[in-house]
Formats: sequence, C-alpha cells, structure tokens
Amino acid sequence: MAHSLSPASTDSASPTSGAPAAKLPRTKRACVRCFQAKVRCSGDQPSCVRCLQKSKVCYYDPDGNSRAKRPRRATPVDEPSAPIASTSTAVAPASGPSPTGKSEEDEDEGPIVVRQPFFRWLGLTSVMPPLQGAPFRSLSVTVQQPVTSPTNPPPVPPPPRDPAVESAEAEARVRTFYTLFESYLPYMPLSNTLEQLARGTLSEGVLVGMSALVKRVRPETPCPDPEELADRAKALVIAQLALPSLDTVYALILLAYHEHGADRDSGLWAYCGMAIRMCIDLGLHKPFETEDVAESNLRSRIFWTVTCLDRILSCGTGRATTIPLSQIEVGLPPPRLLRTSQGADLPDPFPTLCQLLLILGNVSDAVNTTPSYATTPPRVPSAVQRQLADYQATLPPSLQFSIQTFGAYVSAGYAPVFLLLSAWHQAVHLAIHHAPLLYMQPGATMQDLTPLSGSPAVSIADMLAYSSVIADDAFLCTPVLSQPILMAGRAATVLLRTLSTLMPSTQLEPLERAVTVCQKTLERMQQRWRGLAWHVESMCKNAREVDLSGVGATIIMTDRGMFAKARLDDLARSCGWLLNELTAPASGEVFSIGVSSWGVSSQPATTAPPPQSTVAVHRSGRSSPLLWNDQSGGLDVFAEDLNGFLGIDWTAWQPEGSGLDGL
Repeated sequence: MAHSLSPASTDSASPTSGAPAAKLPRTKRACVRCFQAKVRCSGDQPSCVRCLQKSKVCYYDPDGNSRAKRPRRATPVDEPSAPIASTSTAVAPASGPSPTGKSEEDEDEGPIVVRQPFFRWLGLTSVMPPLQGAPFRSLSVTVQQPVTSPTNPPPVPPPPRDPAVESAEAEARVRTFYTLFESYLPYMPLSNTLEQLARGTLSEGVLVGMSALVKRVRPETPCPDPEELADRAKALVIAQLALPSLDTVYALILLAYHEHGADRDSGLWAYCGMAIRMCIDLGLHKPFETEDVAESNLRSRIFWTVTCLDRILSCGTGRATTIPLSQIEVGLPPPRLLRTSQGADLPDPFPTLCQLLLILGNVSDAVNTTPSYATTPPRVPSAVQRQLADYQATLPPSLQFSIQTFGAYVSAGYAPVFLLLSAWHQAVHLAIHHAPLLYMQPGATMQDLTPLSGSPAVSIADMLAYSSVIADDAFLCTPVLSQPILMAGRAATVLLRTLSTLMPSTQLEPLERAVTVCQKTLERMQQRWRGLAWHVESMCKNAREVDLSGVGATIIMTDRGMFAKARLDDLARSCGWLLNELTAPASGEVFSIGVSSWGVSSQPATTAPPPQSTVAVHRSGRSSPLLWNDQSGGLDVFAEDLNGFLGIDWTAWQPEGSGLDGL
C-alpha cells in the first residue's frame, strides 16, 4: 500500500541519546504506559519523561489507574454475571521492561484478555439458560497480534512518509467522511473520533472503511484506490468476527456500502447480513443499562443504522425484513444537536428517518407476500396506512421539504439525511396510495388515474433538481436514494403512457420533466456507485423485466476450482440450446447435425469478416443454426467438450436412414 492509514505520533521532542537516565521522583498518578509497564513515571503532562525518551504517545486515564480493572487470565467457560457496562475492546499496548525479561517490542505483541458481554439468551432451548434480570453473558476472549515466523514473515513496510503529513491526511479523510456520510451513518461525535485518532485508539478497520467511501465520492482525495482500501478493511474485519464490537459492526456497514459502489450487490447483502448478526450477538436490539451515556448513544445509533439498511435492502430485493419488528425492544436513537451557521437549532432527521423506514419495512413485507398481482394491485393493510397517517400528522414543519428547510440543513451539514428522509417519505406514500403505478404489469388496465396521481414522483424530481443546484453531495453520497428515484421515474413513466392519449401535453409536462430528472440523476450517481447499473438500465428501458446480462462487476479471485467450475457451467448453458433441439419431441424429427460457416459474405476477402463457425441441427422441415462465440478456444474446444458431454461423436453422428450432407 502506497500510503499508511495508521496515524503516527506527532511528538517530535526527544532527549539526546546516550545521556544517563535520572532517577524519577515518585508521583501519585502515572501515565497508562508506565502504569502497565510497572515502572516509575515522572507524572509530567502532556508527556512524561519516559514516553518522551521512547517517542511514544503519552496519555493519562481520566478515571485513574487501578490494577483491579485488568483481568489476570482467561476464563475457560462462560461465567454468569450481571450486565457489564463497557463493550470497549481498545486496550493500550504495554511498554517497558517485563518481569519475564521480554523487550518492549515483545511485550507489545503479548496476549490481552478481554471480557466481552454477549447476548446469549435465545429462549428456553438455549444451552445456557438466562439468569434473572441478566440476559447478557460475559465471555473471556484472548486477543493477540500475529506472530512472525519464517513461514509467516511480517508484511513489507510502506515507504517512509512524514508523520505530520500522514496524520493530517488521516484527519482530513475523517472530517470529509463526517461531512458526506455521517448524517445518515451516525458514529461517535467528531471530536471523540478525532481524539481517538490522535491517541491511536481509533479502530483501523473503521478508519480504512471511511477512507474507502471518501475516495469513492471524492476521487481527488490523497489515499489509495477504494478497492485496495476495502481489501485492507476486509482483512482486518475477518479477524474481528470472533470478537464482536461496535467498531466491527460499523466497519461491516461501511464495507457493505463499498460493495454496492463496486457493483457487487451480493457483497452488499452479505456484509449487511454479518452486521445484523453481530448486532444481535451484542444485544443491541435489547435494553442495555450502562452509566456511560456516550456508549449508550453509540450502541443505539449503530443498531438503527443497520436496521435502516435492512429495511431498504428488503424493499429493493423483494425479501422479508431480517430483523423482525417484534424483536426490537429499544427506542429510537437519541437526536443529535444540529445548528446552522447562523446559530439556529434544527431537529435531527435521523430518528424520524428510522421511524419512516420501519413503516417501509411493513409495506414491503405486505406487498412481497401478495401471491399474484398481474391484474389486481396489492393492498397494504389498513394498520400500515394508519401508521403513515400518524407519521405525517406528527411530522414538524422543520422536517418537511422546502427551499428554506433544505437550505438550513445544507448550512448545518446534514443535507444528505434530510434529502433521504424527504424522498423516502414521498416514495412510501406512492407505494401505499398509488400502488398500481409501481406493481402492475405492463399492459394492465388502470382506472381512476389523473396527473395528480404522480404528485409524489414530481415532488421527488423537484427535490433532486433543487439539490443539484446548491448541494450535489446531498444525493451523490447517498446511494440508497436510488430506490425512491427509481420508484418516482417508474410511476411517472406509467402515467405518461396511460394519459398521453387522453390529456393535452401541457398537463403532462411535469411528468415528462420528472422522468428526465430521475434518469439524469441516476446516471450521475452511477459514476460514483456502480451498483446503480440496474436502476439506470430499468429507467432507460422503462420496463419491469430488465436484461441483466450486461450488468455486474468483474470479480478478481485466485480460487482455481471456482474458475474451472464457472467455465463448465458456462459451457453447459451454451450447450443448453443444442440439447433442447436434440431432445424436444415436438420440434420435428432430427435429420442431421453438422458444422458450417454462418455469415458468409459475397464481399472480397479483404473487407468481409471471416466466416463464423456454427453448430446446426437440421430437422424435418426446417434448419436451426446455433451461433457459437466461445472465448476459451473456439469450435474445437466446444466439439471436444461436447463429445464427452453427450457421450457420442456428434460431428459424425446422424440418425439411421438419413444422409449427412452438412449445411
């Protein structure tokens, strides 16, 4: 990797080497490094003498030092205990001399025992039944750095860089991430994240995941390619799957968005699924009593971030929601303090967005369980319609889209989440009250349709047109906004086809503008998020059934077995037509099969393309050519493989009593 993402120490002062170390006076409070190394600390701030000599970052625990907090050994089995307040796994590495005689570097690589509370109560069938009032179990996990050996050499270090420049670039990427994504992917407050970055305790998986998304939306950012960053984050996350934590859940969510940007929708679904499972394992869906308000808020915000993505993916894929509403026992996330540049306070749109997406999950579950709606559109239960009505009745004016409110959220730096809330509000209204525009098959008869039926679609288009003028990043950094845009474009297209012969064009002009704006916006978003290829293809063809043969990213792998299997599967699919021709009884009697040149031209050989080898099945009454475009070896490879596939020498085979003259 050309750039290192770990923030380096910014301490530049160091005493002259070789000077004898003076005896340090005893102090009542030692820094964390001296305390863990069991050596005397000078107590100087901001950096003690020992940390200055070793060029280490020096910091003091605000809660004081106590050796009783540090576990001594791993527990072999689960120990019943009351709920534990902390789920943090960040432990400062030890330094200095060790009682075992190891050097400071060896001590840094030693194992660390972490006691982690997990949610291990899944009902009466659980192998470890719950204690009364304590559904969380404390497990002891040993964390250790990789041990280098001749068979496992250490990674090649990156070229040396200026630590000050490297630290400044990492801080700039974090600040850019908070500007673009944090409004709808909430994490710690920016000040806390920057403090952990400076101390070196910020999760590297989170930092690399943030950098990957920033690089995707802002290609001019000085850092490696998004794929290189994502590969690094994946390698870090794999080792952390056995130790669930809030940071790991957040890193999985960032990787899910990266997979969507790389046009790997299955990767998006897989990483989102891992984040959901880890949320359940940590018990984020259950009340968790803790005196740490910052950790409680972080638990809530990360859980609702995962829940929102679950609802959006369930709607877009037609699947049922993964986290049932009946299992969610925690309230909506606490609102953040938002303030415009003029000092005016604004309500946080994220809790309201979570409430709206819960309604979206109920709508998609009701629609996707309808057996058939070829002629009759699916109906959303009246209870869900009342939920939307109650939501709309309690929505404050400051969270309703207008030029003034959008400008205020742009000033506060929270335009992406506000635009996401406004667009999904119109999309849910469209799905409930104008279902025929979205779910009816093409050609079905639709009644009681007027231009007002497309008002939600026109509203979404107007939001996009206005946001593109004053805040491009509001929709360019929110790929999940593509679903409301696609719904609006589809509804406007259906209305145009239905009403074009019944009404003058002047009344349909807003619908035409809506289709154009939705299509152009998706095309712009696809430049950053390649996973929107299906949306763009669907908008261009204006049909529900879209050919996906040209959609999909190139996947790079080293598994040769998967390569061989993919080639055989592709060969079997290519031979499917020929096998159907040979075995279909209603297509006429097979007269002969042979090899010929398809597409022979009368033009001179210098200008005409070379003849294309084909396979043809000649039946009584007709001839059916099969054009063959094999990229792995041409017709010879096809013939060789097909001989084994059919068990016959097909190039010389002919039915008894017939002649093989070729074609």
